[in-house]
Amino acid sequence: MKKPKLIICDIDGTLVVKHQKLTPRTKKIIDDLRSDGVYFGVASNRAAFLNPVFNEKVGIS
Repeated sequence: MKKPKLIICDIDGTLVVKHQKLTPRTKKIIDDLRSDGVYFGVASNRAAFLNPVFNEKVGIS
């Protein structure tokens, strides 16, 4: 299987579940993907002004 170049994930119910918090395990997986050269982004139906707060926590610019 080829390594993906880009992964896009939904936020609510996928990256964060209970209490709207990103788990340390999920953060590590995202960091590992980036270290391996995989671009990572998020998609959401959230209001646009809420995403920068989450993006900062995940390290998305």
